[in-house]
Amino acid sequence: MHRFKVRLGCDVAEGAGRSQSVIVVRDDLGVLEIFANQFESKAETAHAICGLAQKWQIGLEGIIFDGNGNTGRNILRALERRYSYGLEPFFGSRPGERWYTKSCAPRGTLRPCTLD
Repeated sequence: MHRFKVRLGCDVAEGAGRSQSVIVVRDDLGVLEIFANQFESKAETAHAICGLAQKWQIGLEGIIFDGNGNTGRNILRALERRYSYGLEPFFGSRPGERWYTKSCAPRGTLRPCTLD
């Protein structure tokens, strides 16, 4: 059993060009696993999320994903096929507002994140 609270976050790709969906599993000490792939469908992304959540024993409260736009609605629908209730998509705010977060990992790099 893992001592620290484990969380999973997913940024779902739009499906255009070479974009990739990225799933990050982390705890209070740092990153445990990163998975990125050019999934064929939102159902495949949901399957990967569920697999990692099961592997790391992450409950619904620890699954975070972008719920904005068509992509957010599609991933929510795909996840609801596996989790019938309790999912809460994340809806960020606009720059300068209270809950705004900026990207912490520019393309091709991974580094610790600090928020302004």
